[in-house]
Amino acid sequence: VAAMASAFRRARPQRACVGRARTSRALHPRRYLCTVDGPRLPPRAPSPPPPSALSAGSSVFAPPPAVLASRRAEQARFGLPVWKLLGLGLVGVIAAARWWAERSHLGGRRTACAPAGSISPSEPVLKDEQAQVLLADVRRVLERHGMSCGRMPLRVRVGNLGVEGMAIKSGNGRHRWMEGIELRSGLGSLHAAHVLAHEFMHAWLWMQDFPPLPAWLEEGLCELGSFLYLLELVHDPAASCLASDAAMLRAQLGTIELNARQPYGSGFRACAAALRGRGLHDLLQHVRAYGALPEQRALPPTVSAPLPSQPPPGRQARARA
Repeated sequence: VAAMASAFRRARPQRACVGRARTSRALHPRRYLCTVDGPRLPPRAPSPPPPSALSAGSSVFAPPPAVLASRRAEQARFGLPVWKLLGLGLVGVIAAARWWAERSHLGGRRTACAPAGSISPSEPVLKDEQAQVLLADVRRVLERHGMSCGRMPLRVRVGNLGVEGMAIKSGNGRHRWMEGIELRSGLGSLHAAHVLAHEFMHAWLWMQDFPPLPAWLEEGLCELGSFLYLLELVHDPAASCLASDAAMLRAQLGTIELNARQPYGSGFRACAAALRGRGLHDLLQHVRAYGALPEQRALPPTVSAPLPSQPPPGRQARARA
């Protein structure tokens, strides 16, 4: 055993880190490493791998010098390459279209009408929401006669006005739009619906690019629209959210037919007389083309249609530039 231990000690290598090597290792611990075979330097960094086939052939996919020169010229002129500018423009168009879609959806969506017959005709209209429901009913009924403003936003504001209603119009000579309708607070629901139908006709004439009309003619056409709305409710009461019987509706129609106030009553009777023997849209197209009523056909002697040369200014239509 002693002999084998002695042989093992003789065969075991001795550490070489002695003397100066130990001193160098103490001064430079990272630079000078000691191993069983003696001091050696840290391993060298591995050499980079050889280029792959894709990187070797990358020059094949590089754009030609003419394209690079064109891109540099575009960036020097516009600050960005043209393809980036086109991308930014496309993003802007999409954002604008989304904004307009949301705006038209919020402002132009139809307010859901209340269930049929759920609103009392004598219920006072005191809030904007009540007036908006009645306007939605008016728009739905008049659409059956082809008088629609589509998804055009049309808001109703209820307030203390000196008149029953007012349509606020705007335009710049090339484009027209509606700012809204104002309604007097406290009107009964049936009367308020009559006024809203009148003001909606003002909005429809304005958005259909009708020429400037005399006050008696414009007010007469608007009263004609109100008359058609109420007459539709007489024939189909279930189509409206107003709980009105035929007697109340005919009484409201009589107020339009016998209205003696200028220019509403005279204008309505003139438009009603011109409507005899022709369709509603034939009448409207003639007024839009010529700014006047067509010739009356077989006008009964009991119907008078005075045409004042200088009627007083209308109280319900107002244009604001």
